[in-house]
Amino acid sequence: MGEANLTAREMEAMRLMCRHMTSGEIAKELFISENTVKFHKANILSKTGYEKSMDLVVYVLTKGWINPLY
Repeated sequence: MGEANLTAREMEAMRLMCRHMTSGEIAKELFISENTVKFHKANILSKTGYEKSMDLVVYVLTKGWINPLY
């Protein structure tokens, strides 16, 4: 775990993941397909070294790195 070079779109997806949105809800919010959301999630996990989205979400929220309300 360390610094991850996430794209702007991956950061958008991450922010919405932190709002506990499903892949389908994220897809609608970002005007992309659900498969694209799943692709972004897989990239985020790969870049950060986490296996589960929820573990990553808890980590970034507790560190204050993402404000899900922004």
